[in-house]
Amino acid sequence: MATHKLLLEDFEDDNFNLIAIYSAIDDYLLAYKLNTFCDLNLKRAKEDLIYSENEYHSFFDFEDEQKDIYYALLKNKSEISKKKEQDELFNISQVVHILPEYSRADYFLKIEPKNDELSLRIHAKLKEINQIAMSRIIESSDIKNKSNLIF
Repeated sequence: MATHKLLLEDFEDDNFNLIAIYSAIDDYLLAYKLNTFCDLNLKRAKEDLIYSENEYHSFFDFEDEQKDIYYALLKNKSEISKKKEQDELFNISQVVHILPEYSRADYFLKIEPKNDELSLRIHAKLKEINQIAMSRIIESSDIKNKSNLIF
């Protein structure tokens, strides 16, 4: 009997747009601003994205069933605090990223399926939000850790 081997690459899909957002505001406020300016309805997911034992990333999503488009707002950075040993004076904390190659980005807006026209429209509207310092569209071919965007 033949066996079929599944590889992680079989599940990687480039059928999405990704916008990096650089902003110091809190995640809930950014979601509110995106809802207001971009006519979305992002809501906090019941559970954060968990990548390891102590690594949690806030997560907001919205599925527009009429247009068959899925939006996800992800916080790129998460701070992991390691318990201090008896002989250490301070707790040790480390910042981890969903996409380490874009470590300066604070958030990502993922749009599925890929829709370049919609991404350009949303990117233009992001420039109207004063609390966003910068945003940019990331080509899926430039992403090294696409598996981190599968959820």
